[in-house]
Amino acid sequence: MTVLGFSALPPLYEEKRPLTFAVIQRRQMIWQSEKLKQTKGQSFSLWGDMGTIDRLLSVEEALIHVMVMVSAADSAMSDAELRQLGDIVGILPVFKDFDNNYLIRVTQQCAERLSGENGMNATLALVAESLPTKLHDTAYALGVEIAAADLRVSPEEVRMLQLLRDHLKLDKLTIAAIERGAQARFRTQ
Repeated sequence: MTVLGFSALPPLYEEKRPLTFAVIQRRQMIWQSEKLKQTKGQSFSLWGDMGTIDRLLSVEEALIHVMVMVSAADSAMSDAELRQLGDIVGILPVFKDFDNNYLIRVTQQCAERLSGENGMNATLALVAESLPTKLHDTAYALGVEIAAADLRVSPEEVRMLQLLRDHLKLDKLTIAAIERGAQARFRTQ
């Protein structure tokens, strides 16, 4: 039986077994691990149109939203930016549990959010709320990587990065270090 996209989970208590603390604890662990596996794999089909549902993003979704927003800031997502986005998702450890098959769907969900009323500010606020504080600098670094991927940073991308760092409440030294590192990596002769 399926309820809201979840298959039936084993009951927490089986009448054939005596109800002890160990049995309850084991059943809860099984139930939670099964629910987590199903949630991870089915979250996209379960939630459907992300533009209309209010929930926090996963860490991976939030970071992808950052990269899409920076890439789309100048109304054109270049091939270099898209390639860089795919490479980042495929390489960085923060994406180790992310199923790459959902990348297109997450980018589409971000586009839907951005097209809504007050879309950019609402999406930036959602990203900031969804990410743990320790990943705020990571999010900004990914935004800078995407902006620099095509070897030019448009004024629109600069403005998006400013909005992003304001929402993430990053300090000036962190911002300078991330931007300087990107300049060094993407410098041509």
